[in-house]
Amino acid sequence: MTDTGERALLDPLDEADEGLVHAVDAAMAEAVCLAGPLFWCGPGRTDCCRGQFPVNLLDARRLQRGLAVLEGRFSSEHSDEPCPALDPATGRCDLYGWRPLACRTMGPPVRIGGIDLPPCPFCFDAAPRAAVGSPSVDAAKGH
Repeated sequence: MTDTGERALLDPLDEADEGLVHAVDAAMAEAVCLAGPLFWCGPGRTDCCRGQFPVNLLDARRLQRGLAVLEGRFSSEHSDEPCPALDPATGRCDLYGWRPLACRTMGPPVRIGGIDLPPCPFCFDAAPRAAVGSPSVDAAKGH
């Protein structure tokens, strides 16, 4: 965008997205705490960073800001390949601060807008499904 006035009109959307991201991140942190020692995920656990995943328009705006840092690492054909934002040496996401909601909600079971998202099968691989439980955190509400 080159028009400063146009950019100013879009800033409230970015501010609202920042609030959404904060609420989702806080809800996910709470869900991880509730999962306790059954939840095993972190840098290097990259099973969820493969294949296609949903990206909404707010994700796209957020990613656009982060993509400037990683220009040239993305291509449209990487179906079963690791996400191009995944640093293979560290197992960390180079777009972590700008990551889509699909990535932010991966891990413990959570609910978004009344829809229960299943837990990551890789984070709880040593725990029986009954021990993992059902979503007790609504990421859309922040708790």
